[in-house]
Amino acid sequence: MKGKGIRNYEKEYDFLREEIMHHKTRQNAYSTFACTAVITILGGASVSRTQWISLLCFLIILPCALKSFESRYSIALLSIYMKDYLEPHVGIQWETNLSRYYELTDREWHENIVYRLSKHDYFLYSFATAAFYWIVLYQRVKTDLAKKGQYHGVISIIQTINQPHNWIALVIQVLFLIVIAIFTYEYYDYKKLKITKNRNWKFVQQEQSAEKRQIQKAVLQIKKRGRKNQTK
Repeated sequence: MKGKGIRNYEKEYDFLREEIMHHKTRQNAYSTFACTAVITILGGASVSRTQWISLLCFLIILPCALKSFESRYSIALLSIYMKDYLEPHVGIQWETNLSRYYELTDREWHENIVYRLSKHDYFLYSFATAAFYWIVLYQRVKTDLAKKGQYHGVISIIQTINQPHNWIALVIQVLFLIVIAIFTYEYYDYKKLKITKNRNWKFVQQEQSAEKRQIQKAVLQIKKRGRKNQTK
């Protein structure tokens, strides 16, 4: 029975490991799709010299970002479950040793830069989209003013683009960047996510332990009653 129980733990461990790899693949696929879509849309906006087209990127970035953040959340949840529930019963200690490794060591400065940039991909896409809008608008207005002989430096361009629709675009861009920045901060660091999920799993363990104690107590009471009935 003990060997069968261990085999069940190992099967569950293998299944959850595959689930983590699925989420990692899914996360990379969404990021690649978002990057490709953003480059395509910005390329079309550049050719047509229409800055408004670039705002379509936000419609691509947001759902892809939310899906990726959900995958990061799931990876943290699964890895902590494997570490605390399964690895004590199997001969694999990957999640346990990995957590211990990052507790004892820090990333090198260049490793930290690569790690952070790789997890801030959607913020970078959003920032590039916002910057592209104003670059295209600046170049278009500058060219138009030069053709009319009305170009007198940056001040003339600022006066021209000081329009309500451009202010609306600016508000949309700033709000979008803030939203993406908040989600990125909350979900980019697996270590921080794992700490939160670890606390939640411990609450589950405590609740399960309390239920087991109640069941054991109820079984003992039933046995005691049975013995009393036998003596009578």
